[in-house]
Amino acid sequence: MCEGAYIVFQVNESLCHIWLLSFPNQLVDEEIKVSELIDQRTMTWNDVKIIEIFPPYERELILSIPLSYRRPNDKQVWFFNRHGHYLVKSGYRMAQSLLDLQVAGSSSCNMMAFWKRIWHLELPRKVILFLWKTLNGILPTRQALVYRSILYESNCPSCDNKLETDFYCLCCCPLARVVWHFCKWGFTNIEVLFSSVQDWIFYIFQIMENEEIKEIGCFLWALWKVRNLKIFQGKSFEPLQVIELAGNLLEQYRLVKGVRSRRRIL
Repeated sequence: MCEGAYIVFQVNESLCHIWLLSFPNQLVDEEIKVSELIDQRTMTWNDVKIIEIFPPYERELILSIPLSYRRPNDKQVWFFNRHGHYLVKSGYRMAQSLLDLQVAGSSSCNMMAFWKRIWHLELPRKVILFLWKTLNGILPTRQALVYRSILYESNCPSCDNKLETDFYCLCCCPLARVVWHFCKWGFTNIEVLFSSVQDWIFYIFQIMENEEIKEIGCFLWALWKVRNLKIFQGKSFEPLQVIELAGNLLEQYRLVKGVRSRRRIL
């Protein structure tokens, strides 16, 4: 992110993209600049302002965007290639992908119901947000960070064998494969039957009830959690520990929700 002095934060809803905000606070000045949300002394996001203005899932998206200490001038960047320069070829590809999505949407009228089901799952908000990022293909995997020239190491941090994509990290890495094999569903050969983690999740939603989907969501989150702990704290986990982490997360959420429900009754 550049200095943000000339970038208007709010956008027209018709232009909303996965990185743009779809529900801005109506009390906020429409001409607010990104620079007004940045602490100019430390070049970090102003947490207080962001918490005041944006809902939780949007706060996390904003705070995850890195800021440059060099304070480069604002400039226009084409999001859809690694160099940030618009090319007719990349523009055509993006337009074609949008058309493909429209065709898919017209042939599958339940996409709105699918997303509604996602947002209404009784899960911790961090798990819902994680699923949203996964389904939109915006997890900061090493492949994605290398593509953006943020990292130069692309191998999976868990096994150090293959390129870390979201599919590899969550389904195909040896750790993930053992976790899915030993969970109660006994999933095997996910990488053979599906071409992406998104395809697999869509399939799961078609064949399973919400209770099982919630458990699978916690498993996916736990795999991403231990991946981050490996990178940032050097901690390694065994498959059974990942399974336990997922189970504990859901159990603790249910206990807290049960306590809150009893308090409302009293």
